[in-house]
Amino acid sequence: MTELEKLWAGMDYCLWDDEIKSMKTEAVLASEKLNSISYLDTEAREDAVRELFGSVGENPSVFKGFNCDCGSNIEVGDNFLANYNVTILDRGPVKIGNNVMLAP
Repeated sequence: MTELEKLWAGMDYCLWDDEIKSMKTEAVLASEKLNSISYLDTEAREDAVRELFGSVGENPSVFKGFNCDCGSNIEVGDNFLANYNVTILDRGPVKIGNNVMLAP
């Protein structure tokens, strides 16, 4: 079993495994990109959310301070809002429906 498979199964895994480091690095960089985009540039922010998340409905809003483990394990429906300083630990699938607001 690979370290990534162990992570997905909820088992102990090696954080320094190359595959896990790569996945986390990509998520950190994509989150940093999203967090650096102006609040007023809604099109660029939505594009960044769509690049980071696995599946995104209509009208997503993710405000500054967003962090996640992987990103591609996150699925959100229509009219999703993640308020400031939200962290989603998506070591496994995270599915969020329509008309949902997350706030820290």
